[in-house]
Amino acid sequence: MAKLTPLQRAQQNERLANEELAKGNIAAAQAYQANISQQLLQPGKQPGVFNAGNRTSTAVNAAVRAADQVRNFVPEPTPEPVTTPTTPTPTPVETTFVPEEAFSALQMIENVMRSALGVEGLGTWAVGLWNRGATAKEIVQALRYGTDTSAEGAAARARYLSAFPSMDTFIKDGIFAGEDPELQYIQYRNTLNESAQRFGIGSQLITADKIVSYLTNRVSAAELTNRMMEAAAAVSTTPMETMSILQEYYGVQNGDLISFYLDPETTEAELKKRYTSARIGTEAARQNFGINVGMAENLVSRGVTLADANTGFGQASAQRGFMTGRGETVSRNNLVEAQFGQEDAANQVKRIAGSRRAQFEQGGGFTTTQQGVGGLSSASVS
Repeated sequence: MAKLTPLQRAQQNERLANEELAKGNIAAAQAYQANISQQLLQPGKQPGVFNAGNRTSTAVNAAVRAADQVRNFVPEPTPEPVTTPTTPTPTPVETTFVPEEAFSALQMIENVMRSALGVEGLGTWAVGLWNRGATAKEIVQALRYGTDTSAEGAAARARYLSAFPSMDTFIKDGIFAGEDPELQYIQYRNTLNESAQRFGIGSQLITADKIVSYLTNRVSAAELTNRMMEAAAAVSTTPMETMSILQEYYGVQNGDLISFYLDPETTEAELKKRYTSARIGTEAARQNFGINVGMAENLVSRGVTLADANTGFGQASAQRGFMTGRGETVSRNNLVEAQFGQEDAANQVKRIAGSRRAQFEQGGGFTTTQQGVGGLSSASVS
């Protein structure tokens, strides 16, 4: 199939919009209208596209106004007959009429700004540039880069930046690229809002300032969605002991796992490491082996899993007696390290275990005398 020319594509969208309007589907017609608006932002001359867009906008706007009138219609009560006093004829007031074609152009550009950029109230300013010979692309560039230095241009750009905060920086840094950075921004924002609703994330974490922070730190919408999912799961499954460890290790206040997971300055991999470290710290605390954040993170970096931690700290608890008593003893740190593959520490614990066993077998255990079973000898573990 031959590729459609820009005019043919615009005419196709115009036809589809009219078909939807005939069915009463204004929303679908507006989507086709937006397609034509997006075409007008593309570089190069596009003969006839503006006219197709103008016709489509006129039809859609008329349908919207008609729908609003039906929605807002309230029958007026029949007025009581009154005697109208005679009043002097007012002096005619001179009225300036905007030509239909000028009004249509203004409305078209207003629609372009709203549909393609999501910004309201820029039509008059844009028409002024248009009438001075600016193309649609140059008008958009004036918004992005502030090339219109007039007071009206500055006001228009301020409105633009209120809709797309820090967009100039994001374009410069390559966070948004191509011909449609505004649409990318809108899509990013919409994705976060939809994900937040799906996972029950409070709106205070999806404010304009937060979105700027996420973008500045190059956290993609896909990654943030994944973080929201993990945060929602963690809120319902994280033990209270782990909440305390998270506060001790990383300053997480009041169990605020959502903010913890959505911290834009911390990578997703780092967040997973921190959470796992806190869970390992929890297993240690349950066996009365309070380990600090450094040791917990070190164990995670060595591949120790939550199941490994549960088994390892259980074994360490069973060998706690090796930390005291006569003969060689092991430090708390080495006893823990011995459970997780530290060779020197493991050898020390093995040596102590052998020594204690030998003492027991050589008379350090229970002894039998003529009087019966005696107590532990002097070699017992305290």
